[in-house]
Amino acid sequence: MSKQRQLLITTALPYANGSIHLGHMVEHIQSDIWARLHRSLGHDVVYICGDDAHGTPIMISAEKQQIS
Repeated sequence: MSKQRQLLITTALPYANGSIHLGHMVEHIQSDIWARLHRSLGHDVVYICGDDAHGTPIMISAEKQQIS
């Protein structure tokens, strides 16, 4: 029986203002498969990603409009 591993799997942020391309899909599908595989083997997996929907461009625009 193998020892339980603790894994943190992350993916890059898809940019809200950029175009979606095949590379985004490939990265997220591969990492999802990797996470599911290790969960099925009984490992403790944390799989996270974020988005840039409220990132720097939006923050700068809000500051210019004096909105917190």
